[in-house]
Amino acid sequence: PCEHSFPTRRSSDLAAAASSVGSSCYSIPTTRTHSQYPYSVDVWSGDDGSPVITHGRTLTSKIPARDALAAIAQYAFLASAFPVILSIEIHCDTAQQDRLATIFRETLGDKLLDRRIDDGSGEIEQLPSPWQLRGKILLKVSFILSLRLSGD
Repeated sequence: PCEHSFPTRRSSDLAAAASSVGSSCYSIPTTRTHSQYPYSVDVWSGDDGSPVITHGRTLTSKIPARDALAAIAQYAFLASAFPVILSIEIHCDTAQQDRLATIFRETLGDKLLDRRIDDGSGEIEQLPSPWQLRGKILLKVSFILSLRLSGD
């Protein structure tokens, strides 16, 4: 059980902004400054070998993952210092997943929570509070397996 609750919602802040304003990393700051909900992000394989963010199989345009994450890093904490949760659905191939991991580290830097915040010894007895996670970006990742039928 989680000792602290974070607000969540199923709809995608980025997709909603993209469909109403047009897909660009300029719509990202607006979604965070008006909302404390997590970003919901779908990552797909880009044609040039770099992952892209799009609301898969729709007419929404593609945003390079690096550009979107740079905008998130720049604007994530303007409205609040409390943690940002990126709910990521991974639809891209393994090579682009590796590239995405590098992009996360390079663009988010020390804002990315990539290790324990305590001394790291022993079992975790209590999850950190939102107060302890101020200024941090947390990742919640789902891998989506795409099954292709013969003839597709």
